[in-house]
Amino acid sequence: MSQDPAAIFGALLKVCINEEAAEDSRRLAKVEIAFFSLGVLSSTLTAYVLFQIGLVV
Repeated sequence: MSQDPAAIFGALLKVCINEEAAEDSRRLAKVEIAFFSLGVLSSTLTAYVLFQIGLVV
């Protein structure tokens, strides 16, 4: 391997940072956001139902 910093950085860029990993990270983030949103929605709905039936005042 050469001692040229640009060549070293280019080699690392090809190996360490690829589009598939970035795409997987985006997809994983979307799934996590969806599950978090569903959790907030279900918690809100549960609290509303409990208030309506009078179990929580």
